[in-house]
Amino acid sequence: MSYSQFFQKATGYPPYPYQERLAEEGWPEVLRVPTGAGKTAAIILSWLYRREVLKDGATRLIFCLPMRVLVRQTVENARKWFENLGLSQRYCVYEMMGGQLEEGWELQPYDPCILVGTQDMLLSRALNRGYAMSRYRWSVPFGLLHNDAQWVFDEVQIMGVARATSVQLQAFREKESVYGQSRSLWMSATLQQDWLATVDRPAPDLLHDLSAADLSYPALDKRMRARKVLCKSTLELSKETKKDYARQLAELVFQKHSASSISLVIVNQVDRAIEVYRALQKQFKGKSGFPELILLHSRFRPEDRARKELRLEAVQKNVPADGVILVSTQVVEAGVDLSARYLLTELCPYSSFVQRLGRCNRDGNEAQGGQAEWIDLRESALPYDVEKLDRSRQMLAQLTDVCPAALREVGGFDDESESDIVLRHKDLVELFETTSDLAGEDVDVSRYIREPSLHDAQVFWRDCASENWRTEEGLPRREELCSVSLSELKAFIGADRLAFRWNYGEEIWEVADRQRIRPGQVYLLRSSSGGYDSDLGFGREHKSAVLPIGESEKAKKYDDDRLGAKELTLEQHTLDVYSEMRTLLQNIQLGELPHELLLQACLWHDYGKAHDVFQGTMYGLPSPDAPKPLPLLGKSGQKGSHHYRKGFRHEFASALAALQREADPLIVFLAAVHHGKVRFSVRPLPQEQQKAEGGLTIRGIKSGDRLPAVKFGDFEVEETILNLDVLSLGHPRGWVRTLWSLVEEYGVFRLGFLESLMRCADVVASKKEGESLEVARV
Repeated sequence: MSYSQFFQKATGYPPYPYQERLAEEGWPEVLRVPTGAGKTAAIILSWLYRREVLKDGATRLIFCLPMRVLVRQTVENARKWFENLGLSQRYCVYEMMGGQLEEGWELQPYDPCILVGTQDMLLSRALNRGYAMSRYRWSVPFGLLHNDAQWVFDEVQIMGVARATSVQLQAFREKESVYGQSRSLWMSATLQQDWLATVDRPAPDLLHDLSAADLSYPALDKRMRARKVLCKSTLELSKETKKDYARQLAELVFQKHSASSISLVIVNQVDRAIEVYRALQKQFKGKSGFPELILLHSRFRPEDRARKELRLEAVQKNVPADGVILVSTQVVEAGVDLSARYLLTELCPYSSFVQRLGRCNRDGNEAQGGQAEWIDLRESALPYDVEKLDRSRQMLAQLTDVCPAALREVGGFDDESESDIVLRHKDLVELFETTSDLAGEDVDVSRYIREPSLHDAQVFWRDCASENWRTEEGLPRREELCSVSLSELKAFIGADRLAFRWNYGEEIWEVADRQRIRPGQVYLLRSSSGGYDSDLGFGREHKSAVLPIGESEKAKKYDDDRLGAKELTLEQHTLDVYSEMRTLLQNIQLGELPHELLLQACLWHDYGKAHDVFQGTMYGLPSPDAPKPLPLLGKSGQKGSHHYRKGFRHEFASALAALQREADPLIVFLAAVHHGKVRFSVRPLPQEQQKAEGGLTIRGIKSGDRLPAVKFGDFEVEETILNLDVLSLGHPRGWVRTLWSLVEEYGVFRLGFLESLMRCADVVASKKEGESLEVARV
């Protein structure tokens, strides 16, 4: 099948010449094509064609988008194209944004898939600090996102500081080397190559642009020449108009809106969008010809946001007689296939303004053309820089004809990201260590992902009616989460409105410090505190109790490595993991992987479960002195729930034994990290420090603890007496020196990939044994 046939079968229409070139000649690093020219189809279908027909390309296509509103549309299109091609059973598309985190891809590292997500969710995972997920699972996606993966960054002009981060990560992958292919492509209608120059990587040479052949296509030519006229509004936002601004704006829209058409209003702040929406409701109330009003911004729970997006899609196909007015923020700047007759927008940086213009008479079907009007801002510039607005104001003063072809001739797309914060290689290496510092804090990666004014957290609501709710309430489900800016959340919190964060160590919801609210973290709010309206979204002015979504689940009181649906011997579980790793390696076509070391690591990884503490829990023994029955168990059938040494980590015992037995350092590392709770820095827990009179205890292990001799198939280990002396910095084969030597030997990307495989083999084997691990839970 030719690519033209392949593309038409997927989409129902033939490809443009540039889309064919991408599939047949390979990808550049920069793709610059105008809004509405089919970038998404070009990328997804050329990747798919190269894998299916040319047998080339990375296993994972990672589609990184700056805004949530772009994600769902991309996911739906990709799934529809796969279905049209009869490939939906072989290729999966996973959605990754706040409130929707589909994570099954992590357990199938050899299956080709597409990950579509926001820069917050994807880049935080690429930096080993995944937002809205357990800290103990951070390292699983890290390895998979950097190896055998093709990154695509869309709408680069609104990525902000994340653009430099994406380039730096590509530079580091090229410096360290990875398993398989790992490349990046940046695309936008306004992208300039020099935007992608960083301290560690020069601007890319390969640029893919539209050719004369592309521009001659009737459908594309119609879009490029779609008539739209720009003028400056008589309304402006200033100190004098601020108080009455929303009402005046609503009155202006009332005058300009036409029946049977879509009018689009874009303001720069969520609070202003809500004020304008309410003012429009008042403006049209009691008048004939009331158009449908839709409010769309980023502060909704998934169900409410999806309802609004679906309604927007429906009215575009069949516009009501009285028309539709959409009030929105930057969320419609890119990716929303919306064609409005009238566009009213606040001043914004020029590249962003061009994207907004792409929503006016987008398809060229308006007989009289589209009308675009911009409002000057003399104050309330946030979230934008004043200098950027000044330059945009100068550019707009020169423009009247703003069809894409005319804007292409004008140019003037300067780099509008001026952050001084740049990710360096030493920063990335430090992020490979996920253990928190002595104060319980972590490195904050938000500065590499969003400008401070755009930082978000996630919140959800629960009744909290039970006396013991702090230990009984479980972690949130995806559909409960609502994004909120840090400034909004801090303003919401007060003496009678508390936020709570989950303490993974103590397994309790603790009061969050208002001054220590962090981007990407998840916070519980009491339903009685209010703060949400299904039509308006999050807002501290909403006083009514918030209805929780679904029934809350009880918090888990055990670790994911301790209980099972059925009793299983330690030998059987070990051999199951060994077998699963062998299957993984047979399916992953990356010949340079250290197969033998990975298989040996599987045999060592749970040796620490032979410890008396673990076996006492497995058999539910009444005291630590009770005799331990045989056989050694790896899963308990849910007999015990707590180790009598709180904080005991069997994987630490496994790794210590491997280190003392002079196993390869990679085996020691993989045994230690396979649950994400033991890594490079190992120190006593607070309760262990308080009991030092009984001898030093670290993660439930004491010097002199015994691991019995074991035999797992052909693998045998003699009795081992554990010794914590190897943790001292001066030890010739010490813990820290041994593990960090691997970073020098493999690099963090390849080492991370091997860790991902180890953890995948363990989890998949456990699931097949009858576990019901909820790996997708936040």
